[in-house]
Amino acid sequence: MHHMQVRHGIIGLMLAFGASVSLASCTCASPESDEALTPAASEGRQQMKRAKRKRGAGGARKTQEREAGHVGQKQPPGKWRRVEIPELNAELGEDEQAVLAQLEAIGYADGTREVSARDVITRWDKDRSDDGLNLWCSGHAAAAYLSTMDGTVLHTWAADWSTVFPSSNRSSDGTGTHHYRRVHLADDGSLYVIFEGRGIAKLSRDSEVLWAKQNRAHHDVALLENGGVLVLARAMQLNPKVSEEHVVVEDWIQELDRDGQPVRSISLLEAFENSEFAHIWHEKKRPEKERDLFHTNSLELLDGSVADKHPAFQKGRVLVSMRTLNAIAVVDLDEEKVVWAHQGVYRRQHDPKILSTGDLMLFDNGGRQKHSHVRVYRLPSMEETWTFSGSAAEPFRSATLGTAQLLGNRNVLITESDGGRAFEVTEDGAIVWEFYNPHRAGDDGSYIAALFELERLPETRMSSWLTRE
Repeated sequence: MHHMQVRHGIIGLMLAFGASVSLASCTCASPESDEALTPAASEGRQQMKRAKRKRGAGGARKTQEREAGHVGQKQPPGKWRRVEIPELNAELGEDEQAVLAQLEAIGYADGTREVSARDVITRWDKDRSDDGLNLWCSGHAAAAYLSTMDGTVLHTWAADWSTVFPSSNRSSDGTGTHHYRRVHLADDGSLYVIFEGRGIAKLSRDSEVLWAKQNRAHHDVALLENGGVLVLARAMQLNPKVSEEHVVVEDWIQELDRDGQPVRSISLLEAFENSEFAHIWHEKKRPEKERDLFHTNSLELLDGSVADKHPAFQKGRVLVSMRTLNAIAVVDLDEEKVVWAHQGVYRRQHDPKILSTGDLMLFDNGGRQKHSHVRVYRLPSMEETWTFSGSAAEPFRSATLGTAQLLGNRNVLITESDGGRAFEVTEDGAIVWEFYNPHRAGDDGSYIAALFELERLPETRMSSWLTRE
């Protein structure tokens, strides 16, 4: 097991907010539209209008600027802009708009300038690093890139909010429309993209919009064998199970068919309520303080490869991460039930996944600690077998976001999102490849756009559509 202490490294420009919103079910708006899931939704919406408002959107804006470090800060050159808190939904009060805006406010550098390649790839040990192409997206724009190990961009997907959703007024849609929070590449070169908290779209390899759905999709998407997808979505509502006066946000897993049409929606709150693990969220039920009770931030479709070790991890179930609960769980979508859950030393974690070794790996943001970690656990015991935490000489911290990927040579590729950095480490913790987001802003490029994820893919996956010049 490898341990290293860390502190925060490169300055990253990130507006990240631990939002407040709690959960429940029944009188709710569907995540796939503004239509009701139940007849009671109309009354629920009226109740939501009458919910107590403890602060206005203006106060939330000041809080966001203070937390992001914008107050008194000189505006850098370029097309720089601050994240505003516009009206998100005409039927929500100012307090509810502020809460939802915080959920969807992810930092980005909108005005940028490119830096030279030598500033992008800062380390590369060709003998010890794994090979492949790198797929990544960042906070500077609605674009995704496929690049080589030396940083050369081979392919770009780019379709902004107004192109994907031409009938939607961007000026009134708030944050989440400026960049892709997550992307997923299909073998034919098409790309699934998430506008955080707003919607999901499928682009062709030439960036044509194949379909798009405004369903308040957020954080993650998984591809199904039938050509459809599973995606996280959210709905805002007043839920008597949680509070009679505080509007809450409920996370859902939504299935869409190959054309982006909704098939079903599973409430994660109800999945917990239907299980022996309901106490995990009950212990966090403080709607007056923490209204984002789950903040689900990742979704992995299980392939059944470890079901012999742990029957809960059967094929077709999903592994999810809930940041506010400091918990991960397996959900049976057919039974709409949590069948396994775990809480450990990790805090504000992201990106749990099952490895080819049969182990479970996650990105531990570390909460209020001064360092983050990547942790590997043995199933079914959840004994920790490997940890990377950086060191004083090699600082590693991302308070928000973050991913980790086990590579074919057993190295681990880590995305330190807040710092706009991705790096590859060996089993003994040596960094053998390092990438910095080329998109910068501010004096002397002092600000760097957040790097949401950098994923290493074998070039053979692109052989049917990618042509090198």
